[in-house]
Amino acid sequence: MTIATNLNRPVVTTDHDFLVLTKERLDRGEKFSGVFFLSSQISIGYAVEELEVYAKAGEIQDFINRVIFL
Repeated sequence: MTIATNLNRPVVTTDHDFLVLTKERLDRGEKFSGVFFLSSQISIGYAVEELEVYAKAGEIQDFINRVIFL
């Protein structure tokens, strides 16, 4: 997550540990560049389509310190 934040890139993951990491960072007052948490219930194609919408419609500032569940 630190590398992604340094590169101003959100993380895309299915790993529940990232939800813990985001809470810990918020509790410490540290920023992160956003996390897109993908449910195991969605298809890869759907995930790619949704991520494309976010990429085209948003700016990195829109995702800072946010977790977006797909």
